[in-house]
Amino acid sequence: MNLQVYKNRGKEYVRIVESYRDPKTKKPKIRVIQSFGSKEKLLAENPQAIEELQAKVEKMKQEKVQQEAKKISERLHDFLHASEPSHVQHGAVLKNYGYELYRMLWKELALDYFFDYRQKRDSNIQFRTKVPVALMTFSRLLFPDSKLSTFEGKERFAHGFPCELEQLYRSLSFLSSQKENLEKHLNKQMDKKINRNLAVAFYDVTTYYFESVMADDIKKFGYSKDNKVNQVQVVMGLLIDDHGIPVSYELFPGNTNDFKTFEPVLRRMRDEYGIKKLIIVADRGINSKNNLLFLKSMGFEYIMGYKLRSGSKKAKEMVLDETGYTHVSPEFKWKKCEFESSVRKDGKTYHIHDQLLITWSLKRQQKDRKDRERIVAKSKRLVESTSQMKAEMKKGGKKYVQLTFLEDDWY
Repeated sequence: MNLQVYKNRGKEYVRIVESYRDPKTKKPKIRVIQSFGSKEKLLAENPQAIEELQAKVEKMKQEKVQQEAKKISERLHDFLHASEPSHVQHGAVLKNYGYELYRMLWKELALDYFFDYRQKRDSNIQFRTKVPVALMTFSRLLFPDSKLSTFEGKERFAHGFPCELEQLYRSLSFLSSQKENLEKHLNKQMDKKINRNLAVAFYDVTTYYFESVMADDIKKFGYSKDNKVNQVQVVMGLLIDDHGIPVSYELFPGNTNDFKTFEPVLRRMRDEYGIKKLIIVADRGINSKNNLLFLKSMGFEYIMGYKLRSGSKKAKEMVLDETGYTHVSPEFKWKKCEFESSVRKDGKTYHIHDQLLITWSLKRQQKDRKDRERIVAKSKRLVESTSQMKAEMKKGGKKYVQLTFLEDDWY
């Protein structure tokens, strides 16, 4: 549903329209919800007419989403009550009906159609891939376990999933080959169902570890965010929209630095979805000069955390300079400063012009003070105990204590 300004015989008119798919021809069409006549006349009567109508459209969208949610809830309620047995006998087999809510979402996203179409078009698989894929999806949401356990537990679902264990494994290869097509399909479906704003996206990086020490092209040892230092892992860069719904992701070898995941994901986002304007929101783990230069070259904007401890001298001076702060309360103040940095790339020096938003809060100051006091106390204990010192040096204690060897007592 959108507010549309269209031309007819040289004049502009305003109306609210909604897109839908013709049930017979399967082709997209547009239906008119409400017409408001000439744009010129509207603005003459009310200069804010377009803005007010846009707000009205947003409200109508929200109401429609609420109505659809209510319908789904009512359908689920009717289904569950219609399916309830008239009595429950002692020792009867329990069946799971909760997955029907996910089944409804599956249908709303036209996933049966997607897998049928792609299987027929892109593979020679004979069994229906949508069955084992749906089983694995619902099981992952409700009873996450191995593929073998997923298969063995398939009878717990009320209406069953007629498939074999081998088909679960074969479906994984098919899923992998359809990764980009599935992303496009899901994004297209989400665009129809929510007021999605892809002008703002949030980016983060995480790791997934394997109960294994066998490395390969993508499973490698690296910095683990799960503290699984002795197990191989993969790195995933994830892009989500302003609703917190994933838009795209990419997998990288387990030893990939967070900085290096950024560019491939954003390039594919631009190339596949035609996004020309984007505001990236990310934590300081993604904030490198090369990444900022890349975003500037793409015409994208960004809001990123800045690690002051390892920041430039100029940035630290800006923070400590008391001039320019806006005091919101005795417990909070902020200021905005023009900030320039430079980076060398391909033999050239580039200047990056940014704004540094600096905030101070009493609550954060108190937390940082307690953290420092705890570290100082720990460092003193290490200095007083040689045995503790030896153990801590192997676990990262060098961050807190500087050693100067004067005699052989250490050994």
